[in-house]
Amino acid sequence: VLYPTLPFLFCTLSIPIIAIQTSGVMTFARNSAAASFLSKVWRERDGVHKTYIAEVSGWPPFAEKQQTEGEIRTFLAKSEESIKWKVMSNQQQQQQQQQEQQQSDDERCKESITKWALRASSCSESMKDGHIVLRLHPITGRTHQLRVHCAHVGNGIVGDSLYGDDKGKSDTGNLRLHASELSFPHPKDKIAVSFSSEPSWLHA
Repeated sequence: VLYPTLPFLFCTLSIPIIAIQTSGVMTFARNSAAASFLSKVWRERDGVHKTYIAEVSGWPPFAEKQQTEGEIRTFLAKSEESIKWKVMSNQQQQQQQQQEQQQSDDERCKESITKWALRASSCSESMKDGHIVLRLHPITGRTHQLRVHCAHVGNGIVGDSLYGDDKGKSDTGNLRLHASELSFPHPKDKIAVSFSSEPSWLHA
């Protein structure tokens, strides 16, 4: 289905760029003006709200403390493995801050925040094949943030070969991370528009 009146869909420039393994809602700018506007609101977090659905094989805050929602707040920096990111300890953060003047912005330690909650108010509805299904709301937008945070708290997202563990393999091998909800100001009139999608694996 095409939407010729919407200046942000069906073009080669996507805002934001999401990991190739992640499924779900994406936004495409059709012209440079729309791309410039969307890049600005994404960068400044101005009226942009994103929610992801993730399946994890283990979630200690729920399993051990019966927590149904919470916040993950860490500092992330590039790992020694060039394609990966890692959580920094307090001591590493202090060392990193002392080195930042000689580093590029991409190399610096950055605060990352994710809010999480069980997908449904009923615990049974938030379970799938013995796994937990979460709703993740990234407050910041760091590279691989949701994947690193889930691995930091639990066993990682099912199907995540980069940060997860062997117990978290999906039956299809696909990453169980889905961009389920997205809202942002329309480039033309600045009125909020929203889109949603559910992952096919959720009801499989």
